[in-house]
Amino acid sequence: MGGLLSKYFTDKNAEKAGVWVEYTDLVNDDNTYPAFCVKRISPTNTSYQAKITPELQKLSALQKRLETKPDDNKAVEELSKISKRLANIFVDEILVGWKDLKYSAKLDEDGNMILDVDGNPICEELEYSKDTARELLGDADFAELLRWLMDQSAEISNFLACNRRNDLKH
Repeated sequence: MGGLLSKYFTDKNAEKAGVWVEYTDLVNDDNTYPAFCVKRISPTNTSYQAKITPELQKLSALQKRLETKPDDNKAVEELSKISKRLANIFVDEILVGWKDLKYSAKLDEDGNMILDVDGNPICEELEYSKDTARELLGDADFAELLRWLMDQSAEISNFLACNRRNDLKH
C-alpha cells in the first residue's frame, strides 16, 4: 500500500482495541521496557471526546483565571481536581493495560529494600487495574508519563494499517 493510504489509513480495530507502545525511556532490571496498551485518541473516538471536551473547556477557563490571578488558591485547587478527572477519563476510555511496569522495591522480612549486585533496588511489577492506573496517573508526580501516554494515543503512526500488518508479520 502506498501514497495517501499508507500515510493515513488506520486499522479501525486497533484504534478501538488498543495497541502496545513501549516506554523506552525506562529500562527494567531485566532489560525489558514497560509497555502500555492504548486506544486511539481521535475525533472518531466519540465516547472519549464527549467526556474530555467539557473538562478541557473548564481547564481553559481556569488557566485564563490563573493568568490574571496567579495567587488564586481556589483556582489552583480546582486545577488539581480537573487534572485528576482528565487522568481518570484517560484511564477509563483510552488505557487498556500495561505490562512490565516496575514500581515498588522488593522488601525483605525486616522491611529493608533488596538490592542487586550494583546496589540498586530490585523492583516488583505493578499489576494493572483501572483503580491502580487512576491512582498512578492521577498523581502529579506522574504527569509527564500521562502526557507521554496521551501523545502515543494520539500518534497516528501507532495505528496505521500498514504498520499493524508489519507488526503482525514479526
